[in-house]
Amino acid sequence: MKTDRRFAHWHNGFFLFILTGVLIAACVPLILMSFERGGYYILWLALYGAVFAFLVWLLIVRRKYIFKEDCLTVVTGPVSRKYLYEGITRIRYRKGTRFRCPGFIIFYMGREKITVQPLKTEEFAQEIKKRCPEAEFEL
Repeated sequence: MKTDRRFAHWHNGFFLFILTGVLIAACVPLILMSFERGGYYILWLALYGAVFAFLVWLLIVRRKYIFKEDCLTVVTGPVSRKYLYEGITRIRYRKGTRFRCPGFIIFYMGREKITVQPLKTEEFAQEIKKRCPEAEFEL
């Protein structure tokens, strides 16, 4: 089965900037201690940086939305969730603000909200309209 991988996650540069600032602020004491006491703090610093880079990769880079024949699959890092098109009841467009990316709020089975922030919002809207004709749209 061929899957559509055109819709990647809109990653927020502000979030990445704040996360990097927190990492640097947390590493300053380790760097200072490494100069005072010896070398094994450098190993902890390297491990901390590797874990941070892995988390950024999982949460930001590996976010994608895949349209399959029967469901919309949302992949965030190692976790993927499938939403059947028949269960999608309402789709609402959410404008972007200074601290929030533009995207869609998808109501699934009337109670669950899924926030989707694709790079190509117009193409995503056309595709979801085509796949969910019975859903209510607020675009």
